[in-house]
Amino acid sequence: MSENQKINVRSFIDERPVGRYQIFIIILVFLVVAFDGMDVAIMGFAAPEIIRTWGITKSQMGSILGAVFFGVAAGALIAGPIGDRYGRKLILTASVFWFGVLTLVSSQAADVNTLITLRILTGLGLGAALPNAVTLISEYAPMRKRSLIVTIVYSGFTGGAAVAGLIAAWLLPAFGWRAMIAIGGLLPIALAFVLAMWLPESVAFLTLKGKRLAAIPKILRKIDKGSSALSDATFWIPTPVDQSKGSVAILFTKAYAMGTFLLCLAYFMGVCATYVMVNWLPVIAKDAGFTLGQGVVITSLITLGGPIGSICIGAIMDRVRPHWVLVPTFLIAGAFLASLSVAPRNFGALCVLMFALGCFFHGSMTGLQALSAMSFPTAARSTGISWMHGFGRLGAIASGFIGATMMGWGWGLGQIFLALAVPMVVAACAVALLGMRNERTRIGRIEIGNSQALSLRT
Repeated sequence: MSENQKINVRSFIDERPVGRYQIFIIILVFLVVAFDGMDVAIMGFAAPEIIRTWGITKSQMGSILGAVFFGVAAGALIAGPIGDRYGRKLILTASVFWFGVLTLVSSQAADVNTLITLRILTGLGLGAALPNAVTLISEYAPMRKRSLIVTIVYSGFTGGAAVAGLIAAWLLPAFGWRAMIAIGGLLPIALAFVLAMWLPESVAFLTLKGKRLAAIPKILRKIDKGSSALSDATFWIPTPVDQSKGSVAILFTKAYAMGTFLLCLAYFMGVCATYVMVNWLPVIAKDAGFTLGQGVVITSLITLGGPIGSICIGAIMDRVRPHWVLVPTFLIAGAFLASLSVAPRNFGALCVLMFALGCFFHGSMTGLQALSAMSFPTAARSTGISWMHGFGRLGAIASGFIGATMMGWGWGLGQIFLALAVPMVVAACAVALLGMRNERTRIGRIEIGNSQALSLRT
């Protein structure tokens, strides 16, 4: 390779098969997402026991469940611009360590107010981790497999929530809720040290920002060991936006403002419905006559269906227009929710329906992660995804109070599921509008525009 050879880092990744090094990165980021999902879900599984042992009301428990999402929203909104400025790895590693430590401390909380405060602080790390995880992995994924890889990684969230349910079914009866939450803190602390040692920074970010130039050819050689003389090459990446603008300013340009709003709306609706189910279903199921163990199994089956639906939907999104995959899957999820309002109260039948619901419901929500990664340029990708998460998490904040309110009205399992079908229809409409807009502007297909080249001399 000559000294004048110019390499488009984005094309370098796109033109090669997914190798061992990328698979290693996928596993690490999958674990980040899984521990994030475990942390969020674990408090919902602990809710019935906390209510019993502390003698608190369901309204107080709703405050505990909703508290984490204030921190999540703030963490996402703050971490996105920081990730686009200083790097994805820094924020990802720090946030995983943060929420691990705060979760561990939460296991020793002595009263409601202390636990609420600790959950808000925990949320800062949870909110910062997910968007930067999606951003980093999308920048290591070839374009032809980006949706599949992002959905595989993000399915770790529902997988982690499902594992939390299995841990709860084992630990709660024997050791109580404190032991369960302590394990939910120790695991991410250990992972943070692994990330600090072995997770690479996004090579697209390094190229765009001109940082740690000597690391770029080293990372590319790990992706393709057959490449040679990369140290003498010039590296560049497409930059379709004005680099003088900050990442937040880019989101408010004509090209991206409407798309940002529609993604936030769809995610808000989906997250609100998600956490009404995850946080309140064990309590709702218990009130409907099921045992505590059956309530945990019912909730876990929704999340267990998520990874299967996510991977299937992601694979299809890589082959056809992604928006038109998510519109029908959101509508099907809404139809399943509505059908549960008239389903028989048989435990076995309910388990089957919950699993099928999880495939479409969580699969659609995971598909939004892949869609968001396509909808923003590299310079503002972390901010765009983070803001979608931040504003979407307002739905999570509302979910605790919505669930408590519906139960306060005396609504049963069927009425609550029927109400949750409405957000699915709204999300489908938002994605449809986003699809029509992106097809007119070609956003999400390729990054086009001016190019920025970086010469390396190592």
